[in-house]
Amino acid sequence: MADYGFTGRVAYSASAHELQDASQVGTARFSIKPGTHAQVIRLPGQNWGNQHFYVQAFGVPYGEYQDFALGSQSRGLDSDNLSGVAENAYRPKRFVPVKVPVYDEEASLLQEQSYLIQKRQREEAGVSLDGMIKPSPLYKWYFRPEYQFSVYDFEMGSINLVQTDQNDPDIEHYIDIQDIPDPKITGSDILEVIYSLQGGVENTRLPSYADQTLILSIGQQEYSINLTENGAIRIDDLEYLNQLGSDDYLTISLYTNEDAGNILWDYAFGRNGLHAYYKISGTLTEMLPLPDKINLSDTEQGEKVRTLGGMRLKYRYQPPLKPSSNGISDEYVNVEKLEWSFDHAGWYCYVDGVRYDDILYPCHYYEANQVFTQTTTNPLPQTSLPADWSVWWEPAAGDANQQEALWRSNLDIIGRFQATLTGMDDSVERFVVKTRTIGPSSREDMKGWDVAMLEELLWQLGLSPQKGRAASGNEGARIKSNRNDNATTVTTKPCSGTTQERDQFIKGWVGCTNGRVATEGLVRRFQGRSFDENNLAGNQNSTGVDGWAGNDTYEQLYRVWRHYSSATASTSKSVFRLNDIPGAWWSITERLLDEGGEIPYLRATGYRLDATYTDEIHRAITANFPADAQGLTRADILKAWMQQESGGAFWGTNQKGYQATPYRINEGGGSEEKGSMGFNQIVWQRTYGPEHDCDSIRGYVTRGGVEVSNVNQYYPRDNLFSFVAAIADDACTYTRGLYNAYVSDSNRFYQTAITAPQRPFKYCYETRNHAATSSCARNHTTWRAFIDDHDSGLNLLGKGIIAYNHGTGDLAGLNYFSTRYMLKSDPASTSTSTNFDYWMKIKEKTQTMTGMSGYLPYVTYIWVGERGLDINGDGDTEDTLADDPRTEAEGDAVNEAQEPAWCFKYGEEEWISPGFTVPDPLDPNNRVPARFNDYRDRAENNEDFRIDCN
Repeated sequence: MADYGFTGRVAYSASAHELQDASQVGTARFSIKPGTHAQVIRLPGQNWGNQHFYVQAFGVPYGEYQDFALGSQSRGLDSDNLSGVAENAYRPKRFVPVKVPVYDEEASLLQEQSYLIQKRQREEAGVSLDGMIKPSPLYKWYFRPEYQFSVYDFEMGSINLVQTDQNDPDIEHYIDIQDIPDPKITGSDILEVIYSLQGGVENTRLPSYADQTLILSIGQQEYSINLTENGAIRIDDLEYLNQLGSDDYLTISLYTNEDAGNILWDYAFGRNGLHAYYKISGTLTEMLPLPDKINLSDTEQGEKVRTLGGMRLKYRYQPPLKPSSNGISDEYVNVEKLEWSFDHAGWYCYVDGVRYDDILYPCHYYEANQVFTQTTTNPLPQTSLPADWSVWWEPAAGDANQQEALWRSNLDIIGRFQATLTGMDDSVERFVVKTRTIGPSSREDMKGWDVAMLEELLWQLGLSPQKGRAASGNEGARIKSNRNDNATTVTTKPCSGTTQERDQFIKGWVGCTNGRVATEGLVRRFQGRSFDENNLAGNQNSTGVDGWAGNDTYEQLYRVWRHYSSATASTSKSVFRLNDIPGAWWSITERLLDEGGEIPYLRATGYRLDATYTDEIHRAITANFPADAQGLTRADILKAWMQQESGGAFWGTNQKGYQATPYRINEGGGSEEKGSMGFNQIVWQRTYGPEHDCDSIRGYVTRGGVEVSNVNQYYPRDNLFSFVAAIADDACTYTRGLYNAYVSDSNRFYQTAITAPQRPFKYCYETRNHAATSSCARNHTTWRAFIDDHDSGLNLLGKGIIAYNHGTGDLAGLNYFSTRYMLKSDPASTSTSTNFDYWMKIKEKTQTMTGMSGYLPYVTYIWVGERGLDINGDGDTEDTLADDPRTEAEGDAVNEAQEPAWCFKYGEEEWISPGFTVPDPLDPNNRVPARFNDYRDRAENNEDFRIDCN
């Protein structure tokens, strides 16, 4: 068939006298084979604006392609000697006429008039309007030498409402109504429209079979406009607005006078009828109507409401404004009653969220097609309810006793409202609530309000769409944003494609370059922590992890949404920090440590703790602290501990202030993919995911074969108490550091033996912010003998705290002075494996945070460098003396060989900031911070660094 058919060409006006192939389009020339076929002509990006295009056909097969006319010369006609004519310049020598659509204005107007007459007759007869569909424009098809179309670059600068100054009528004020949600205007208003319009059609003298006059219409008034970069139209006569009915709304539209049915651009003012909204992050978002209607029957179309899973939406009826003698008043037509129904059982509520048993605003369960009637804008007596005709509705998963919503990927629910209006016919509308599986479609990027809702919800839960561990959690940037200035300047780039919008599903996560963003990344991260703890970042496909939000993902998302939504609804604090925790909550944490007992969670019951870090133990530890440190409370320690974990942020902010979104959960980021969140930063897979540790911190548990809601980790109070559970519940095997330190009597016990060679000689507590020359090591009166043969006191507390970060496993076999993970390990500046630094940073926070009653002091240890002291001065260090001449008491025997000859200091401050460096034993050309043994060697070789042991 290669020798049959025609050749097609796309060209555009390059100047007033020249056509050029639109080769960058990708289909500048294409084969037209015999038969009926579709040829897609795609104009990519924004670079093809402001052009006039020609689609032409050449009467030879594609394989026998000959030159198209591109210059201004006329082509001869076939093989005869007729001269070419001007009209055929720039056309192929053997051009083939094509049929093109031409707007039939007369037929379209007749059709619309017939529709309006029938509609009025039905209204007068009281017949339902449900079966009526507003007609589409009509076109006739004519043969033309080619098909022509123009691409315009139109930008609406502002639609200003002009208001006269009350004090000076010569002064006008301008309000751009594009910045006003759901704007309204009246018949007495004055509008000024500022626009920019650019195009290529006026700059060409090439053949055009139809002149084009561009029209900007404001309601029923039309204005001819020209190509210009700074156009303005002023409209001061809008009295015809009183002709608009309950189903009409005012629009500003751009079209050509010759094709008025093809709207190039439009802007709609406030709509009457159905409005739909969702609320995820504390802000009510209107879901503007989708451009495509859905067929409800062979004769009826309805508005499509695309939602996420089965999320509760607000459905609001907007009545029309009352007409008046001078246009439209500010008073709405009175609604006598409003009836709602859905063909699926569901919950009618008066507030957003997930609660059904709210005392002030309870929800009501209605069966499928059962009519829910409103006779007042405030169905409940509380004046805090919005004064509008609205209801929140969500599909039910079961009967009235189950109190759960149905979240599925294939919901197709028809809703209906009927408003009884005073002095007007009823306003009736049917619409469709739909859900779908959302994911990386291979055909085209999915787009819609459900995608926007998915992106917003996962973002609010703390997840990041940005690729790479360094950009996880609170370190990541949101789609189409800049994390440093909260999206005022966009610096992010998508994993695929060139555009990035939050209502568009951006794909390409697998293989994406680190730092780029994708909606698919949000979904995969959520799936990884929910279903596969070995694939937390979702970087490969595995069970439950594929980037598609289907039924399994929706069900899991609903579980989490229930907790998150109820938590954010419990407080008006859109930013919740550590210092927002009330004192009563801290008192409860101290009581749980002191006495144990049941954890007073919001709804979960039956979880009891043993007493661990009691007040008695705490007082014994702090009794010998420096005077200004002794007031430290156990709540202070917990505050510093959680400051270290979370930066003091629960939601609405984070440690670095990156894109601090109201109510957004603070999720740990930068070095992990574990979804640690809130104050306690427990890894997410242990609270809502597949890694089961202890029920006392789980979001949901199964009892009697039924899954039930348990501990709400998104509620700040439960999150705080879960921290106590994690450190003190025997069942929390990964984090029970305080239980192992103070309760356990098994091989997990942290009171590990300290052998004599490991033991320091003495110790002292450093005061806060002391000078280097005023270390307690220089003041022997502050020294205390180290006599413990096992971990105890402050050191035991430190081990219990370290376990929360390190894990509980091997700490029972290590004492505080071990070379692994503890004081004698590699110092903080060189070690990446130790968790001793975690303990040191918590100590630091008690010393630097405001509001502390005391602090945890750093400890300096005095170590024996060498034994053998000539006490009696006979030159021999091997004597055993019956009486110690250094004391006045008789009978104090002393063995000179065991007496310390000299000492040196090495404590926590030296571990944090070593005072000198030594050659690296693995690389002599490199130097590393000094360790414990290096301090001893330095003192042995230089007496200036020795300390008198007595």
